[in-house]
Amino acid sequence: MKIGILGVGGVGSLIASRLSDTKHKTFCLGSLNSNKHIRKNGISIKSNFYGDKNFFSEDINQKVKLDFLFITVKGTKLEESLENYRDFLKKNTVVISLLNGLDYREIIRNKFNLNLIMGSIGSLEVFLDSNRVAIHKSNKKPTVNIATSESKLKSNIIFINNLLIEIGFNSKIKDNEDSVIWEKLTRLTVISTITSIQDSTIGFALEKSPTKEMIMKLINELCLITSRINQKSDPDEIYKTIKALPYDLKTSMQRDIHINKPSEIDFILKAPLEFGNKLGLELPVMKYCYEILCKKINQKL
Repeated sequence: MKIGILGVGGVGSLIASRLSDTKHKTFCLGSLNSNKHIRKNGISIKSNFYGDKNFFSEDINQKVKLDFLFITVKGTKLEESLENYRDFLKKNTVVISLLNGLDYREIIRNKFNLNLIMGSIGSLEVFLDSNRVAIHKSNKKPTVNIATSESKLKSNIIFINNLLIEIGFNSKIKDNEDSVIWEKLTRLTVISTITSIQDSTIGFALEKSPTKEMIMKLINELCLITSRINQKSDPDEIYKTIKALPYDLKTSMQRDIHINKPSEIDFILKAPLEFGNKLGLELPVMKYCYEILCKKINQKL
C-alpha cells in the first residue's frame, strides 16, 4: 500500500517512523521547508519507548496516488495542505484524520469529497525540537480510537486498525465518530485551555486551588454538551485521567500561543463552545476562558 502522512510534525514523524518498518511505502507530505529538510536529512526521532531512529521516506516527486492518508497537520493548515497535495489523492483514497477538535469533518468530506475515517490519538507527548528532531517523551504506546459513518469503508477501517497495532500502537474501532471526537475533546479542551491560560505544565496548574476549580467547571460544561448528543461522559473519570497525566505535560496549543504561532484554539475551544451554544447551553466558564485567551493572543471575538 502507498500511505501518506500529511503534516510531518511530532505526531506525523512518529507515525512515519513506525510505518517505515512495514512493507508499505510511506510518503511524507509537509511544507516546503520540512520537505527540503527531509530530502537532505531524513526524519529523526528520539524515543524512550521505541528507540532512536533516522530514516528517509519515499520520494514525493513521484506524484503517486495514495491508498491511505493520515492527516496530522495542524488544523490551521488543513485546507491549504489538502489543496497543495490534491494530486496525490484519488477517488478511493481513504483519509484518517487525527486532528484535534471540531469542524474538520465538514472540510474533509464536503470541500474535498474524501472518504473519511475519524481518529483520535492519546497517551502521547511528542514534538519537534529546533533541529526538527521528533522528541517522543511518552513511556507507553499511543492509544488510537477510530470510527467512520461510511459503511463502504468497513474493510478499510479494519485494515487501518490492524496496521496501527502492527506498528506498536494501541488501537480500537469505536461505534461512532462522535464518541471518538468527544472522548478526547472532553480532556483536550480542558488541558489545552488551562495550560495555555497559565502558560505552565498541567501538574503545576493542578496544584493551584483556583485552577483546579476551573478545571472541574470546564469538565462539567463539556459533559453538559456530550449529554445533549447522547455521548456518555463521567466528570470524575475525566478529572482522574487529567490528574494522572505527567506533571511536566505541556500542550501544542500552549506552545503555539507562547511563541505567537497560529494555534488551534478555534477548533479546540471556540468550536465546542459555539456547538454547545447552538444546543441552547450556557457555558460561562468556557466563554470566559476563550475571552481570556483571545486577549492573550490579540484575537477578537
